[in-house]
Amino acid sequence: MIIMLSSISDEVLRIIEEWRPKKDYRNESGYRDDLMAFIRKELKRESIWGPPKKHRIRKESGRHLADIGIDEKIGIELKRNLSSQSSLDRLIGQIRRFMRSYNYIIVVLCGKTSEEILDDLRVEFKEHSARGSVWGGPKTIIEIVKKSKQKEKKGPKGFVDLFEQI
Repeated sequence: MIIMLSSISDEVLRIIEEWRPKKDYRNESGYRDDLMAFIRKELKRESIWGPPKKHRIRKESGRHLADIGIDEKIGIELKRNLSSQSSLDRLIGQIRRFMRSYNYIIVVLCGKTSEEILDDLRVEFKEHSARGSVWGGPKTIIEIVKKSKQKEKKGPKGFVDLFEQI
């Protein structure tokens, strides 16, 4: 059971790190729907190991549930424009409540995020990071992923630029 949870949580984290929002949405629900569609598409891909496994991916609702739930074990919480101490305090409270419902929580920060607030959030949950955990570590793993604004790829301006790209 732990091996299966570990593999799906690692896969979902990889998918979230690859995800690029299609645009700058005005609210979290836009980011949620975009991310959820991307996760569904990616989890349905076949791999060298055979056909994809079935997963329950749903929009969650309720005070103790994250924005997206996967297999009732993984909670994904999205935050847009996390830049104030009060919004950080609310997020910390939410995550602590989510710890009762999920084994693995991924916090996805979209839009503008204050670096100071991000540092405070990481420090608050550093003992719950998968990178810092050891056997018998925390019951709930918490990962924080900051999504930057997607940068446009610009082509070479001329022959010299093309040569430098090669």
